[in-house]
Amino acid sequence: MKINELNGRVFKKALSARNCRYRYHNRNNTGGNFAFEIHGAIGRDFELSGAHGITGEIGYLRIGEIFSVGSTLDKYHYETVERLIALIFSICGDVKEE
Repeated sequence: MKINELNGRVFKKALSARNCRYRYHNRNNTGGNFAFEIHGAIGRDFELSGAHGITGEIGYLRIGEIFSVGSTLDKYHYETVERLIALIFSICGDVKEE
């Protein structure tokens, strides 16, 4: 998956999130790093962060609480946006607000 396939509208629509945006996207000569904040999706707030190469191919992706390091995902889970959304549902879907 490439970085240009990820944007706030995709997550907001698929996860019924209240708000979704880039927290940062730093670009450099070897690619860049980025983080998304996703608020109110499936009753939780969380963040996706990672890095990409010059071509935009995502090198790694992490998911966790906002402002935390998070857990690294296997490449299989982010080969497509659909697989990433399915993984987010499987991780966060059973959480209920108190």
